[in-house]
Amino acid sequence: MRHLSRTAFLRAAVDDWQARGVLPADQADALRADIGPEAAGRGFMGFVVIAGVVSLMFGAMTFVAANWEEMSRLARVLLIFAALWASWGGVLYARMTGRTWLSAVLTLLACGLFGAGIMLISQMYHIQGNPRDAVWLWMLGTLAAAALAWSPMALALAFGLMALWHLLGVFDDLAPVNWLFLVPWLAGAALCLAMRSRIVAHMGALALCAWALSEIIVEDLPEALFMVTTAAGFAVLALLLASHARPRLLQGFEPEAVGYVLALTGLSLLPLYLVPDEATLATGRAAVLGWSALAASLVLCIGLAVMGQARGWRTEYDQWVTVGALVLTALAFFVLRWPGTTDLVLLALSIWCVRIGHRLDSTLLRVLGAVWFAGMMLTIYAKTLGDLLGTSLFYLGAGALLLAGAFIATRLGRRREGKA
Repeated sequence: MRHLSRTAFLRAAVDDWQARGVLPADQADALRADIGPEAAGRGFMGFVVIAGVVSLMFGAMTFVAANWEEMSRLARVLLIFAALWASWGGVLYARMTGRTWLSAVLTLLACGLFGAGIMLISQMYHIQGNPRDAVWLWMLGTLAAAALAWSPMALALAFGLMALWHLLGVFDDLAPVNWLFLVPWLAGAALCLAMRSRIVAHMGALALCAWALSEIIVEDLPEALFMVTTAAGFAVLALLLASHARPRLLQGFEPEAVGYVLALTGLSLLPLYLVPDEATLATGRAAVLGWSALAASLVLCIGLAVMGQARGWRTEYDQWVTVGALVLTALAFFVLRWPGTTDLVLLALSIWCVRIGHRLDSTLLRVLGAVWFAGMMLTIYAKTLGDLLGTSLFYLGAGALLLAGAFIATRLGRRREGKA
């Protein structure tokens, strides 16, 4: 059985409805225009082609390295530039003949050869420098190539290089936060939005998560930092739900973005959850900053929830849940700090992740929530809340609450359907 992408599935459904006479031709054409063109992917064969290109890049670098000592410097430079420009010549030819897929593959090959050329030339002329700078130059060239050739593959490589460049300097950089990362990332995000590529959007989201989590981990666990990240996470979550309800600013990527934001928010709280005694309590200006961020986030979430209820957004329920989740998270982590409260909140967030995945029809959210829930259950067992008896009582209480919640939600749903 062939597995279709979402766009291909929708277009196939419209074609079937039109063929059976369910949809008139004009309405079918309008639906196809709204769905958009099908991505020029090749499924499994596309992966095989990309794997072949990567093998060619490594083969070329290995061949050059094996014969490096026997070649003169001029021959080495000429070989590097010849391979690079031959790839770009192939890109130009493919674009002129309308072979979009071949153009994208050759662009990826050219970007890989560009990075290999940087490393080989720096080695040949004994250019002493930080390897991170070479990755930075490689990333900028790849980002420019993605923009000029309009290549999603090259843009995905650029996002990967952004993450690599940042991670290479996480423990060496004296600056508290590597804000420079956001400059190329925002440029790449704008390109991704224009290209409407979901796989590239996933790469960009993963790169941003790597940046944010690494910045949080290397800090000295100040409580104010966790307040700000929690406030930012729930604020972005509410904005994404609002965008999914009406304007679709991310062109349908909102459910996946919700998953990444939820994962990032939960993981950012993990150090405070595992080692709460090592966190530096917020006092003075830090406390004012942290609570101000939480208050601003709460006002934004409530405002969007009220707006969603007034306008009948399909995400109005989730907007109000976001408000409640923000309040409970702030109380559990920054006010009460009672044993078991943070466990309950993180468990509730994992279950809500599964729930919102069903509501938004997102496999990523459902899988993320299930993995999150399983991880929390294992973590709670490893921590043991005081002793094994306390952990057992916690599990029993959590199970009873879940079953009671499922029973109540089912009854309310049936009553609502009966009134409708």
